[in-house]
Amino acid sequence: VIAFLATAVTTLALVQSPMWASLLPFVMFSLEIES
Repeated sequence: VIAFLATAVTTLALVQSPMWASLLPFVMFSLEIES
């Protein structure tokens, strides 16, 4: 599930806005800590 969410977030980041691209590393870091 987490892998799917990470893929979805990455896709949205690339498609939607540069702001998401800036937050992406923090999101991925948080996901790795939780899992």
